[in-house]
Amino acid sequence: MPSTLRPISDDPALANLVQYTVGFLLEVPTAAATSEWVPSGSGTFVTMAGRKGILTAGHVLYELEKDASRGFKLLLVHPIKGEATYVDADLMVCNVTRIGGEDRNAPNGPDIGFLELPSLITEQLHNWNFHNLDQRLDEIERNFTLPTSEIKIVVAGMPAALSAEVNRTEDVVTTRHNFVYATGRYQYLGFQSGELDVAILHINEDMGIPPLKNYGGMSGGGVSALTERGALADRLLLGVAFWQNDRSEANPEVTLRAHAPVSIYSKLMDLLRTQKAGLIH
Repeated sequence: MPSTLRPISDDPALANLVQYTVGFLLEVPTAAATSEWVPSGSGTFVTMAGRKGILTAGHVLYELEKDASRGFKLLLVHPIKGEATYVDADLMVCNVTRIGGEDRNAPNGPDIGFLELPSLITEQLHNWNFHNLDQRLDEIERNFTLPTSEIKIVVAGMPAALSAEVNRTEDVVTTRHNFVYATGRYQYLGFQSGELDVAILHINEDMGIPPLKNYGGMSGGGVSALTERGALADRLLLGVAFWQNDRSEANPEVTLRAHAPVSIYSKLMDLLRTQKAGLIH
C-alpha cells in the first residue's frame, strides 16, 4: 500500500478527518441467497443553507436514486474508539440535491451534490462533526482568494480497492472497508463545465510500492489544504473529488478531479437556498 494511503485515524495530524468523513455502502446480490455491501462513494458531513447532510459527488447520489426504494448504509469510523459504525438510511427519508452526475466519466463534470439527512439520522451522529459551510461562506466572502499556484492537499474517502472479504455464509458476505487519505498537489483549472469550477489533484505515490489500480469509492471525498508540515491548514473545504484519470504506461501519474470552491460555496449553496424548506424534522 502506498505510504500516502493510510487509515485516517492512524495519523494524529489528520485524525480529525474521521469526524467529518463518511462512506456509502450499497447492497449488491452476489448469488441466489447471498448479498454483499460494496463501497459506492464517499462524502463529508456538512451544514449548508441551514441543513445538515453529506456533501458528495453527483454520481454517487445518482446511483442511489436509480432505486430509491433500496436502502443503503453510511459507514463511519468512531473518532474516539476507532471502531466502524454503520447507520441505515434510505432516500425515502432523505432529500437529494445534485448538479449533474448522470455521466460519471465526464472529466469536467458537472458532478456535485448534497444529501440532506433527517433528524432521525443526525441524532445518531453526536460523536461526529459537521463542517459549517454557512460560517465558512462568510470567511470566504471576506478574505478568500482562489489559489493561483499549486498547494498541498489531502482527500479523504473509502476506496473500493482496499475492501476485502473476511467471511462468507449462505446469506451474507462480510467485508472489511478502510477509510484512507491521499495527499497530493492541488492545481486550480477554473471553469471547465459551465458555471462549475474544477481542480486537478495530483496524488503522491511512492515509487517502488505498487499503487492502487483504482481510487474508485473515493468519489465525493472532501479536499482540504495542508500546511508544509502535513497538518490540516484549516477547515475550509477546497473541493469534492469526482473523477480519476485512466492510468497507462504512457500516463502513469494518478490524477483526480474535483469541483472547487465556487462550485461548493456559490453554485450548490445558492441552489439549496432557492429550494423550498428541507425535510420535516
